Amino acid sequence: MVGRAWKRPPLSMANTILMILPPEGEKYGFPIACPTNWAMWDWKDQNEWLVNKGYPESLITKNFYIRLVHIDNN
Repeated sequence: MVGRAWKRPPLSMANTILMILPPEGEKYGFPIACPTNWAMWDWKDQNEWLVNKGYPESLITKNFYIRLVHIDNN
């Protein structure tokens, strides 16, 4: 999309929900709304929360990552 204007109007953060989407998360009920202060949590607490929400602990590896996506709330 280099050189072309984005045609959709930008989302207002007030009208979105921040969602967590780990790799293959769709298989386990993700994306799920991000808890308050997620970025301030220790990584061990974040991983424990993911497992408690149904994400397999075996998929949380040394090079583990998540996507944070804003979903339109309207």
